[in-house]
Amino acid sequence: MYLPMKPEDVDFALVDAFHAEDLDWAMELHEPDCVTHGLPHEGAKLQEGRAAIRAGFENGLFRIKGKMSLIVRHLTVAGDLALMRSSWKVVGKLDGTMPVEVAHSGIEVVRRQPDGSWKFAIDHPWGCNPNSNDYFASPPVAGEIFR
Repeated sequence: MYLPMKPEDVDFALVDAFHAEDLDWAMELHEPDCVTHGLPHEGAKLQEGRAAIRAGFENGLFRIKGKMSLIVRHLTVAGDLALMRSSWKVVGKLDGTMPVEVAHSGIEVVRRQPDGSWKFAIDHPWGCNPNSNDYFASPPVAGEIFR
């Protein structure tokens, strides 16, 4: 586990936590009062606070074993806040048996913490395209961060 020291590294740390199957690490990347949105097919209900976000991860992303890829397509930093737009894709097996592929473009707001690390304050994983699966519809271009 590591703490992201650049805004864009919050997204990439979440990818690493997913690959490590480390839900505790994923939760540490969120501020205690962070808000995010649940699964689209369940109405994308607002999840407020770490307990609700953890439950959402347990019911969704962390039920998938596989590979996650991510592109930070936009980053604007203003002091201790940063706004990002990302495209992400997960390919794997849901509950170890059912093949699944899910991809979206999200919007994230991250905040610099007193120790200099960054954490999610707001995360909307499908905020840019709630009805689209467009991760590779446009490949990374100059200025986008791909890992």
